[in-house]
Order: sequence, then structure tokens, then C-alpha cells
Amino acid sequence: MRKAYVYKAYGLLFSSELAIPELPEAEGTPDVFVKIGTVPSSLCCSGRSKLAFQAAPQEFLLRLKNIARFYVSEGREITVELQAGGKDKDVRLYLLGSVFGALLQQRGYLVLHGSSIEINGDGVLFAGESGIGKSTLAAGFQNRGYRILTDDVSAIDIDQEGIPYVLPGFPSLKLWKDAAERLGADVSGLSAVRTNVDKYRVDLEASFCNQAVRLQNVFILEKDSRSEIRIDEIEGPDKVESLISNTYRYHFLKGQGIKPVHFQQCVCVANQAVFYRVTRPQAGFMLDQLVSAIEDRIQTNQPVDRHIRATGMETIS
Repeated sequence: MRKAYVYKAYGLLFSSELAIPELPEAEGTPDVFVKIGTVPSSLCCSGRSKLAFQAAPQEFLLRLKNIARFYVSEGREITVELQAGGKDKDVRLYLLGSVFGALLQQRGYLVLHGSSIEINGDGVLFAGESGIGKSTLAAGFQNRGYRILTDDVSAIDIDQEGIPYVLPGFPSLKLWKDAAERLGADVSGLSAVRTNVDKYRVDLEASFCNQAVRLQNVFILEKDSRSEIRIDEIEGPDKVESLISNTYRYHFLKGQGIKPVHFQQCVCVANQAVFYRVTRPQAGFMLDQLVSAIEDRIQTNQPVDRHIRATGMETIS
């Protein structure tokens, strides 16, 4: 009988036969079970099929040659079929990314491709295309004393009153070597997130926010040839479109039959949060200037109330 570890992420408890050192250990009744076993070769009722994945209502199958196969069902169970020669860190990279993303979608959350932080009790999300610097920007705010909610995969829970909350992911950031060194990290003591890739996992320790926090601000990151940083408010339907464009693994939605629900979730978040488009120069990240510009914009648009929701309960302070 395999040993079962218990971990916590996104407000859920995971009982796992697979060791996942990136997640903090926890105690309690599991919400999700991660098992090592045999997965289906295909989904018989798949509404969406690609070479690597298939999706059907409350089912998801991801097939990665020489790494692993993953089967997610009912938002409650993940089966991992390890492949010969697969590296443990590669298996965990996809488990904590695409597979967790599909699981969170099945559980009814809006899952966005972005990193989120907590500023003065509010949730702030940075979204944008891969490589735009979401994690680096979050790390820049961490260096100024702010706490990180989640890196790369942000799960948004919308309560019965239509208020969106960012769920806390797990306490680490994935940073490319140059970004990690720019922020003062010694990469020689860090674990690479994947075999033969110069991207490293940086533990957050006390800089992690373990409470769900109301989402108040969304910043869409872009870059162009101009030499200055620009921050412009996004309004109207463009807010919804920006969320759709930055949905995590948007192509998973159709097969699972949840695109209509997803659209309504985007509308709800658009109605509740303030959105900005942040354009930085193509050449040079200008991290300090970018953090200061966003910090100033948030401070000049402070909401009157504060909402912080602990997992499973809601409080207003």
C-alpha cells in the first residue's frame, strides 16, 4: 500500500500517493485524491480532442510522451500513470500546471493565466502572454514587502453575491535564471522546475498569503516599442475580452462544456474589479519603475471597503 501525503493548495486538501514537495503539508479530510495508476487511453465522449489532451464533461485526459499520463475526473480525483524515463520534476510541473488547472475548472472556478498578490488586503492580478513577466513582477512586489497569493495559475472563486476572490495557490514562484539573479536569488541552491531548463522555483516562506482575498485590480501586461511605461484603464466589454484572452488553458473549456459558465464568470469579475492595461518597453524590463508605477496607480484608486475571506468562511474588516 502506497503512503498517502496530505497537502494544501487553492483552499483544497489533496491526499496524494505522489510526493509533491512544492506543496505545504496539511491535515484534515481530503477534497481531492491524487493516485498512481492506469488511466484511460481515450475519452469515449470527448467533445474536444488534440494530440496531447482530451476533454469531456467532468473528465480530462493529458498524455505526455516520456513523462506521464494524467486523468482528472469530477474535480475530485487525479490519476497519474508514470511513463518510463519520466523525471519526477517534469511530472510535477505538469501536475501543478495544466492538470491542476483542469481540476479547478471542473470544480467551477474561473482559472486565469496570471500571478496574484495581496496589497493592503486587496487581491491584485497580473495577466498576460507567456514570457511577459508576470512572475517577475510578482517577485518585484514581494521584494517590497507584499505577499504572493499564487504564481501563473490564479483560481477565482465567485461567491453568492457575485464577489470574486483569489484563492491562495502554494508558496513558490517560478523564475527564469536572469530574473532570479536580478532579484538577488542564488540559483545554485534552487531547484530547476524542469529538466534542462534554466527556470527555478523560489520558495516564498513568510511572503505567502494563505487567505482568499477579494480581487480588486487586474493588470494586463503588454510591451511595445515605446520607451516609457503606460498604464491605461480598461473599460466596458474590453474587460471581459481581456479575461477570456488570459484564461488558463482556454482550449480545455469547450470539451468540458463550461464555456457559457466561464463567460458569465468573466462578466462577473469585469463588473467587480478595476482593470488596467500596462504597457512596458520591449527592450528592458524596468522592474523597479514598473512596480512603482503600478503601486502608485493602486494607491490613487483605493476602494473604501476591504474583504478578506478565509477558506470556507467570509469576513469583512
